[in-house]
Amino acid sequence: MASLTSLLACGKPAETSQAPMSPAQQPEQPDNPSQQRMVKGGTARAIADDAPLVEGSVTFEGIVRPVKGGYDVRGVAFDEPEFRRWMAATTNDGIPKDAEWFLGARVRVVAVLVQHRPAPPHDGPAMQTRGGMFFSASRIGEIVLVKNAETIEGELGRSKGMFTLAGHLITPGDLAWSLSPTGGKAGDRVRLRGQSRTYVCPTDAQCLIGGSLPMFDVAQADRLP
Repeated sequence: MASLTSLLACGKPAETSQAPMSPAQQPEQPDNPSQQRMVKGGTARAIADDAPLVEGSVTFEGIVRPVKGGYDVRGVAFDEPEFRRWMAATTNDGIPKDAEWFLGARVRVVAVLVQHRPAPPHDGPAMQTRGGMFFSASRIGEIVLVKNAETIEGELGRSKGMFTLAGHLITPGDLAWSLSPTGGKAGDRVRLRGQSRTYVCPTDAQCLIGGSLPMFDVAQADRLP
């Protein structure tokens, strides 16, 4: 079977949001309309799910996950108020009762990405910074809903180094961050919100389920009694 690392479609944030946040209003349009056309127009480079992100005007899809102070889509962090405005504009159902109804949803992003590299060592007081290389959006053309979040719940099982729930496989890493600080273990009762996907195994991998694996990518997890 392929390694756990190869089964991950996108990175997991290390931190989760700490408190519920108020619903937001409609997104504001850019001050310069030409900026919006540039971001949303045909020059935006489409990034496939299995391809790395790049700088510049791009469009990509991913699952919404919480991070401290905002939300993460495929490793790109977005400011909480701005992201909520876009989500409010993408639903026709008014303001949902669940203020974070979009956690676990799949969205399409059109934005100009900027790559940030680790700061070099410096003398003086130590400062806490984000480690490694990461991306941020300098301009957003649109964020639209592609697919609502799915929810599965029940008792966790184990299979070949992964967890099982409701016919899906979940990586230990997904439960480590979403059920922090203790993670998950077999026998735990949980409710998971996210997206199901089918991982197609390479020809040299040992998949016992018809050459593919039914995975579930977690965006939010709750323990059940």
